[in-house]
Amino acid sequence: MPNNSPTVLVVEDHLPVLQAIAFRLESAKFNVYTARDCASGAMKARQINPDIALLDICLPSGNGFELAKRIDVICARPVKKIFITASCDKSYRRKATECGAVDFLENRSHPIHYLRQSL
Repeated sequence: MPNNSPTVLVVEDHLPVLQAIAFRLESAKFNVYTARDCASGAMKARQINPDIALLDICLPSGNGFELAKRIDVICARPVKKIFITASCDKSYRRKATECGAVDFLENRSHPIHYLRQSL
């Protein structure tokens, strides 16, 4: 049964990374839902209407930027978007900003700290 903590949708295609992020967020009492590609991420967002979407950029069936735009259309309220990537592509930060990101994480070390600050 969900608590009053924010609901986070984590979309990440690399299973060990997804599991690690989900574990850390759940340990910090966030309500966590996961998906491993853009299509299932969009479907899950429609179902749960998350407070926060933590989106990897390079995903099967699309990318995190496209998914962020879809989330803006399909969710009943604004969703805070945080992008995560291991890429060094400098254009990703600009693209994330254009998608309305509240944060952009270039490494995956401490998502809980960034999520709490973004709220």
